[in-house]
Amino acid sequence: PASGAIPLDVRLSGAVVDIGGAVASWAWEVDGAPAGEGSSIAFTFTTIGDHEAVLRVVDDDGLEGVGSAVIRAGLDAPAAGNVNGDLRIDIGDPIFLLTYLFRTGTPPLCSPITACADVNADGRIDIGDPIYLLAYLFGGGPPPGMPKG
Repeated sequence: PASGAIPLDVRLSGAVVDIGGAVASWAWEVDGAPAGEGSSIAFTFTTIGDHEAVLRVVDDDGLEGVGSAVIRAGLDAPAAGNVNGDLRIDIGDPIFLLTYLFRTGTPPLCSPITACADVNADGRIDIGDPIYLLAYLFGGGPPPGMPKG
């Protein structure tokens, strides 16, 4: 997940294509400190705040590539309905959820996934959740996270 309550356990992973060469090293940093080596590492954030994870990859010719991501730890609880993690509740959220449910798409971007994806608060993630979101967005239905009745 890109955000969540602390302690926040994440798996950082990267992918590289080096045509005609090979990756010589992978080096991860979190908040400027070494955090591990390899294409994927596990990391636990224990302090509240925005944290920067940086991956530096060097190939066998000495060429370097760098990528980074910001992870928000302990600042905001995942909002019910914000399934795609963009901090807005809009048409993208029911589409994201439908893709997850029926097309083996990316899991909802919160931890646990019920925090943002159990939109109708019935304890399950199913077709009722994107329908509930669509009713909220376009039909005057109750806000996400509010059980019916």
